[in-house]
Amino acid sequence: MASGKSTVAQLLAEKFDKGVHLRGDIFRKMIIRGREEMLPGSEGEAIRQLRLRYQLSVTAADSYYEAGFNVVLQDVILGDMLHETVAMIRNRPLYVIVLTPNQEAVLSREAARPKKGYGRWTVQALDQSLRHETARIGLWIDSSDLSAEETVEQIWERVWHEGRVSQSNAIPLIQAYQNDVQHYSQDQLSRITSDGVWSIGQMYDHLIVVAHEYLDQAEACADEVEEQELGKTSFGERLFQLGGFPPIKIKLPAELNAPPNNTDRIEDIVLRLDQVMQRLRELETIVEAINPKFKVKHDGFGWLNAREWYDLVEMHFRHHLRQKKELEQS
Repeated sequence: MASGKSTVAQLLAEKFDKGVHLRGDIFRKMIIRGREEMLPGSEGEAIRQLRLRYQLSVTAADSYYEAGFNVVLQDVILGDMLHETVAMIRNRPLYVIVLTPNQEAVLSREAARPKKGYGRWTVQALDQSLRHETARIGLWIDSSDLSAEETVEQIWERVWHEGRVSQSNAIPLIQAYQNDVQHYSQDQLSRITSDGVWSIGQMYDHLIVVAHEYLDQAEACADEVEEQELGKTSFGERLFQLGGFPPIKIKLPAELNAPPNNTDRIEDIVLRLDQVMQRLRELETIVEAINPKFKVKHDGFGWLNAREWYDLVEMHFRHHLRQKKELEQS
């Protein structure tokens, strides 16, 4: 808020022959009764409505794009929600631009404009969330000393090379996990706080093991010789429509619910995450060349092709962000 995003988005959209400026906040304002505002510490219904707002924005953006328009979608998207929202957008190419004016510039702009956008939030709190809780995806521009027009010109020069987001957002997400694990002590990594609750290290082990399983299945699709006409289960269809797992705990069958390994050192996990990211890089272009009708069955999601197995890696890492935060706070 007061970062200049509305003005910049409007100017950007005007640079295209067919441009749309999509204001995500409009979907919040459409709720006339029962609206839950996002306040510091909000959870439950407020978070659900925030996700709904982003889902509706993404659906509208994809629809405009598929009708032949270039779409500039602007909103305040912080923390884990940036990963979630990027993953929900199904069309490519996709470019992410984050405006990062400093706190002094934002305070000055906020004081000078008639509408006030912060409410109970402080500039400092939102700036902290942006800089320390939001993954560095796409092009980040410090627009503190730039006019809206200068910001747009800088975006136009740089975004095509620095702002493009690949189909999978897995690698930057895993890099964020890797960075975080290096800030734990060994005791924090292996501590189990109560029966039935994993340690942080067990969560990491689970993510790494499952990532390799998904990538094994992506590779297995290339070995298929017959096209598979069967598709996903209803849960699988919903999963890929949303671009991720629902924000609920998923209980595995007993035979798949053995406790993960809890003996890794921090350097072991760093190395194992490097190995996952290396496989992702090696497979990223390969999966695009595999016939999408060559599929391998997932017991819960149905028949998936190589691209879908590959994309599950990012979805699964993103799904565990909430558990990661809970374990860090316990």
